[in-house]
Amino acid sequence: MRSIERRFIDIQRRQPLHSSLLNFGAAIRCQRFSADKISRWFSCLVERDDYTQSDRRFLLAHFVRLSRPNKRREEHRNKDMNARRRRENART
Repeated sequence: MRSIERRFIDIQRRQPLHSSLLNFGAAIRCQRFSADKISRWFSCLVERDDYTQSDRRFLLAHFVRLSRPNKRREEHRNKDMNARRRRENART
């Protein structure tokens, strides 16, 4: 799966002044990647100057949580979609 890499490169191209660590977080946000994939691509894509080795475990745990969608946001989105469908059905 190269979607993490593809998303990262796209974000890196749009925001070249941001660190690779920030762009990696933006690339995986709410995308439901496994911890194994996040760890593997973190090692490949994030520059070692952007973090200390002692912080690596903490950062990976944070990125795993960041990759999971926010339940409240997802529930809100579902409610909005249902309301929109009801309005569209009422028009027809």
